[in-house]
Amino acid sequence: MKVLVLENSRLYQKTLRELLEEVDCEVDCVGSSEEGLRLLEIGGYNLIIAGQNIFDDSSSGFIEYCRQ
Repeated sequence: MKVLVLENSRLYQKTLRELLEEVDCEVDCVGSSEEGLRLLEIGGYNLIIAGQNIFDDSSSGFIEYCRQ
């Protein structure tokens, strides 16, 4: 399973990556919505985990992209 983690905390990114890799997931972590959008366009994610506190200008665009 391919997972995208959108989280601005490096500690949470590391923790989620380690947990997901233990169950054989391929994990990409990003700290901004802009980076997340770029990776989503490249694609193939089965699961997206997004933190609630992403503070950048592209967060609404990321959410809209995911809804589509």
